[in-house]
Amino acid sequence: MLGKLVLASDTGGLPEIIIDRETGVLFESGNSSELVILLKRILLRNISIDRASQQEYYKKHFTRHNYFSVLKLNLLSFLVTNE
Repeated sequence: MLGKLVLASDTGGLPEIIIDRETGVLFESGNSSELVILLKRILLRNISIDRASQQEYYKKHFTRHNYFSVLKLNLLSFLVTNE
């Protein structure tokens, strides 16, 4: 994602990763007309994101340390609830 404009539907965990119009662009899942409009705007360069802000956001929030911290908390929570 670093340095690339990301276009994704607003389903699953994607909205937790992509901040609409800041780190990427989200569209309503199943809304093909919105997707077409966004693709046209992207191709015409009417939608852009600040690549430096995008890189800063991902470097800050999606580090190996953060990933393993969340994984550890989830594992501990699972173990405590399933004793």
